[in-house]
Amino acid sequence: MAFREAELLKGLNHKNIVQIKNCYSLPNMKIVFIMEYLEGGELLKYVLEQKHLSEEESLFFFRQIIEAVSYCHKSNLIHRDLKLQNVLLADLTSKLLKVSSLFFFLSRLWTSGSPESTPISTCTTKTLALQCIWLQKF
Repeated sequence: MAFREAELLKGLNHKNIVQIKNCYSLPNMKIVFIMEYLEGGELLKYVLEQKHLSEEESLFFFRQIIEAVSYCHKSNLIHRDLKLQNVLLADLTSKLLKVSSLFFFLSRLWTSGSPESTPISTCTTKTLALQCIWLQKF
């Protein structure tokens, strides 16, 4: 990941996006991120443990995700790996959601409103591609 991308991640400031506190470059060219601590875990784990979410709770979570995505779009960013594993609960009591900003390295920077223009990163691979899971009950 380029330093430009790391600085971009540090500059994101929204209540529903995980805050990157700092980042460091290691001698092996890897970048380490220091992010805010969130004790609630992944939204996927929460949903699986609950087995069922009410419409009201689902809407509460969905609105927070949409606010984070809207902020990104207004900042000319596309997340490109938005899934329940990348949405975290700050804690279990407030149910405040935060979209993991560590996955914005898959983003593109828009110019002139065109999502196809000026890619920041081209690191999408088969292992990072969106996976669809189809659950069937027999």
